[in-house]
Amino acid sequence: MPNDLQPRCPDCTYLLTALTEARCPECGLRFDARLLSEPSLALPRPTWERRPRVSFPSAIWRTIVDVTFRPRRFFAGIQQPDRLRRAVYWPALMVLVAYVMGVTYLFTTHRITGFASPTMGMSGLAYWRTALAGGAVTLFWSFVLVFFPLGVLLLVADLLLWRDRARYRLFFRGAMYSLAVYLWLVLVACVVGTILKLAGHIAGRPPFVPGDTWCWTNWLLASVMTWQYALIYYAVLDRRFAGLMPARPKCKAILTLLVLGAWLGGMYLTLLDRHIGLRFVAATWSWELLI
Repeated sequence: MPNDLQPRCPDCTYLLTALTEARCPECGLRFDARLLSEPSLALPRPTWERRPRVSFPSAIWRTIVDVTFRPRRFFAGIQQPDRLRRAVYWPALMVLVAYVMGVTYLFTTHRITGFASPTMGMSGLAYWRTALAGGAVTLFWSFVLVFFPLGVLLLVADLLLWRDRARYRLFFRGAMYSLAVYLWLVLVACVVGTILKLAGHIAGRPPFVPGDTWCWTNWLLASVMTWQYALIYYAVLDRRFAGLMPARPKCKAILTLLVLGAWLGGMYLTLLDRHIGLRFVAATWSWELLI
């Protein structure tokens, strides 16, 4: 990705100099004419939105890395002309990738430790049927903890910005891409779960003993959720409102309060609501133990 301050095409990163119209001569994209006079705004759009110029696996990986480690530059690119449909596909893709990672982790640790089907008298087909069902239950409670507060946030923001659809689409797209951070949660959970399973296998006992207490998964989820809402505030609100759209301090203040409220709601569901929080714990451990 270019690091210079010369204006670049948001789609193909072609150098936009000596142009007489706001149209890229390389790919034909029409863009805001201010990109020619304000190079800091002429940043490439998210890699996920530049397919098929970028391969599918590369688009996924580069988007996750950019959201995580280069949020300011990444979210600056979403001010370019909308590709809302691709942003809608992004959370569905993240859920699918997370589910595949979880099933792969379960298969790998099962083959290494020998837990589950041999010791529980389950056939291979029954084992995988139980594993996939347990993963679906875990996903359901993850939806409750992650997507419910985010959905309420987007719904209220939609009502407040019903006259400013362009600004709402920016807010919506930023919220969708912020979900990429949850893949790191799945990765860390798989690594820690593997370590605990191996330790239990070496010690000759089951690796997990769930109980009516909070466990490390709750705190890990709460930490990543905090990370997500910090991204929404920093990148979508603070950075976005200084881009191609005119600043609206009152609107920014209201959305800031909404983001804070959604984060507090997520923290409550994850750490304080015993009914929902412990159901998430039980679903997670049931998937691990195949109860």
